Amino acid sequence: MTVVSNLGMNSRELALMIWLGLLIAWGLTQSSIRSSAFAVLRSVLTPKLSVPLALLTGNVAILCAVGSRFDAWNTALAKDTVVWFIGSGTVAFGMAVQAKDYSYVRSVVRRTIAATVLVEFFTNNIFVFPLAWELVLQPVLFLLVALGAVAETESRFLPVKRLVEALLAAFGLAVFAFVVWRVTTSWTSLDGGQLARELVLPLWMAIGVIPFLLAMGLLSAYEQTYLRLRFAHQDRRLPWYVGIAVLGGLNVRIDAVARLRYPWLAEIAGTASLREAWLVVRKYRREVPGT
Repeated sequence: MTVVSNLGMNSRELALMIWLGLLIAWGLTQSSIRSSAFAVLRSVLTPKLSVPLALLTGNVAILCAVGSRFDAWNTALAKDTVVWFIGSGTVAFGMAVQAKDYSYVRSVVRRTIAATVLVEFFTNNIFVFPLAWELVLQPVLFLLVALGAVAETESRFLPVKRLVEALLAAFGLAVFAFVVWRVTTSWTSLDGGQLARELVLPLWMAIGVIPFLLAMGLLSAYEQTYLRLRFAHQDRRLPWYVGIAVLGGLNVRIDAVARLRYPWLAEIAGTASLREAWLVVRKYRREVPGT
């Protein structure tokens, strides 16, 4: 029998919370882990990270409000939205701020379709074991995934890698077959409309935050490039016209911004006027492929 808590969590999510709680409790007993965790927390709370994350949260809240107007979102999806934000949303944000080109947008959508929509939806919303089984299966599956990751590092672990892949594939096929059977035989007892909303939620959430991710990726690329330009300038004070020339000459070409390196940095930072800086930026675009 599947357990559903008063918080609306199924037995799988409840088991995950139990294991996470135990892991956190153990971590708090270790001084090195406590100090590292507090250091990470302080980094997250700095304006450089907290402000963009707050803006991303606002973006998601707006998407929820718009979705509710078109009956694509309701309060029953709040938990799924939070799970998407903590998992896929923050991963997409991290990919954006480290982007060197716009290919990460395709990666965000592809990962959403392949992982969240097709796998997490089926396993978390339709196929759930009783709580006792979930408490046992989750660490076993985690161990198998970890073994597979370690086995990929060296060729001598190839037999282990093949065994782990076979076990995970067999488990995945069994789960998928059961889900398909349950959907086809028990469709009338399921809330088809709500299941459809849960299915498409991660996809339209990912698409909805793409404009924000594009802006964050471009802003991050310019921030790093301007920092390099300051270091390339003799007195570390970047002339105003250098920033304007780079912004006007490269505009939204994130690949051109991210690839700006020495000796171009020194040449642009060493210019004496807006016109000279502009000419060097244009020369950089002509001579460096892909910019």
